[in-house]
Amino acid sequence: MSTPNSPAQHEPQPTPAAYAAPTSFTPPAAPAPTSAPLASHNVFALLSIITVCMSPILGLVLGHIGLSTIKRTREAGRGLALTAVILGYAAIAAVVVSTVFVAIWFGIALTAFGDLTHYGSYTDYGYDY
Repeated sequence: MSTPNSPAQHEPQPTPAAYAAPTSFTPPAAPAPTSAPLASHNVFALLSIITVCMSPILGLVLGHIGLSTIKRTREAGRGLALTAVILGYAAIAAVVVSTVFVAIWFGIALTAFGDLTHYGSYTDYGYDY
């Protein structure tokens, strides 16, 4: 007894015909530009990011000038100016914190070793000059 779905009763499938090669090739059209041309960067923003490494105060001032002109003119470079401002404030804060630390350290050192200055003076040995 054979079932209707048995492989013996199916006819063999014909092999597909070979595809013909294309006769001509036309390249696809170039896509249309989707963005506007690059805007020019603000000069103050570029100067601020360069000078903040050498002089944090100058870089900070140039960064603030760059941010204000970028806000007015909509030029590119806001990220550069903002980075210079952040680095400028961080450098100034580091200088202030290190100055306070050194002042406290010197204060502690002077109070700890300040009492040593009068030891060994001539008045301790009975000499009265």
